[in-house]
Amino acid sequence: GACHESEFGVGDIQRAAPAPWHHMMPILSMAREATTTIAAPVDAVFAFMDDPIHLGAHMGRSSAVVGGISMRMQTDAQRGQAVGSVIHMSGRMWGVDLALQESVVERLPTRRKVWATLGEPVLVMIGRYSMGFDIRPTDGGAYLRVWIDFDPPPRWMPHWLGRIVGGFYARWCVRQIAQEAVRHFHS
Repeated sequence: GACHESEFGVGDIQRAAPAPWHHMMPILSMAREATTTIAAPVDAVFAFMDDPIHLGAHMGRSSAVVGGISMRMQTDAQRGQAVGSVIHMSGRMWGVDLALQESVVERLPTRRKVWATLGEPVLVMIGRYSMGFDIRPTDGGAYLRVWIDFDPPPRWMPHWLGRIVGGFYARWCVRQIAQEAVRHFHS
């Protein structure tokens, strides 16, 4: 089946309590999420989402929506599928070289995975972030929530503009990840 706009909930999210990795970094200032229901078993959805190559697929395709960004990804021997595993990404956007490292900070098979940037990423639209997904069983499939908590970019853009641009990019990113899962299971 095709992916329909109505399949997704996209919006701002509120933090009820600090995230479990809050001791690793200050609370980040903005958040977005996308949700969908997928007609597939929870363990199959987790296996797909656990692979950083699938999660980053939208970053490898050049998109005019986000300035022609194209990122390359490298994982360590744990392939981004264990707590402590490190993922390196690099690329270009609007002619600016980008680079970041992120590490898996939480992984509960079939239910949840969280990763966060290490140090200060060199990005254009957002700053440091923590990101993840939650999966729970539903009638006939799995409910998937993809989320990101992030700071606006720290360097070149005024704070107010960074909040707008960062919010736009973060919303696009979580939506692309959720759509990638829908495409995979509904193709």
